[in-house]
Amino acid sequence: MNLKNKVVIITGASRGLGRKLAFDLAKKKAKLVLFSRNQKDLIEVKRIIVKKYKGKVITVDGDISDFHDVKRLFLKCMKEYEKIDILICNAGVNYKKPFYELEEAEWNSIFNTNVKGVFLCTKENNKHMKKGKIVIISSVAGWFGAKNYAAYCASKHAIEGYAKGMKKDLKNKIKINIFHPYRLNTDFHKNYSIKSPMAHKIKPKLYSEYIISVLEGKYISASMIFIRNWAIRLSQILFSKKT
Repeated sequence: MNLKNKVVIITGASRGLGRKLAFDLAKKKAKLVLFSRNQKDLIEVKRIIVKKYKGKVITVDGDISDFHDVKRLFLKCMKEYEKIDILICNAGVNYKKPFYELEEAEWNSIFNTNVKGVFLCTKENNKHMKKGKIVIISSVAGWFGAKNYAAYCASKHAIEGYAKGMKKDLKNKIKINIFHPYRLNTDFHKNYSIKSPMAHKIKPKLYSEYIISVLEGKYISASMIFIRNWAIRLSQILFSKKT
C-alpha cells in the first residue's frame, strides 16, 4: 500500500508511539486525523507536522471511552476527507499497583480506555470504512501476566479475543493487525522499576518503522515478539518479506 494521501486516524496521538506514528506517516504524505484528550499536545503535534512536513492534519480532542466523542471524531474525518483508509487504535492507560490496591475507578479507567475505546472506535469505523486496515496496539501483556499489572494484562487479553472475533465478523473485508510492543521508552512506562524484567525500554521509532512497513505490505504478519534490543532483528527473521 502506498501511504500517500491515505487517510489515517490515530488515537492516543499526542504522545509516545502515537506521536511518532503521526510524524512518520506525515513523512509518507498520509492525511492524518489525530485524537487525544490532551488538546495542548495535539496542537503541538499538528504544528510540527504542518511546519516540518507540510502535512495535512486535523485534530480532535476527547475521551476515547465516550461514544459521543468517538462519533464526533469519525464524523469530522468523513467531513474533511470523505473516507478512512487506516484506523490505528493506540490510546492506552495503566496503573502500576497490585490488584488488591487498585481502586474501582482505576480498574474502570483501564478497561474504558484499553477495551471500550477500541470497541467504540472499531464499531464506528465499520460504518465508514469500505476497505482498509485496522491496527490495534496491544502488548505482550496480552499473552502473559505481570506483577502489579493484573488489570492492564486483563485488558490486553480482552483485546486479543476481541480482535480475533472481529476478524471472523469482517471476513477479510478489512484487514486487522495487532501489534504487541514489549516495552516502550515513553512516559507510559516510566514507573517500571529498573530491576524489573520489563525495565529495558525500546524506542518508539523502531515500533513505528515496523508498523509502517506492515501497512505498506512489506511484511506478511504483524504479530511480533520484542525481547530486548534484538527484537526488531528477530522479527525480521521470523516474518518473511513478500516477494
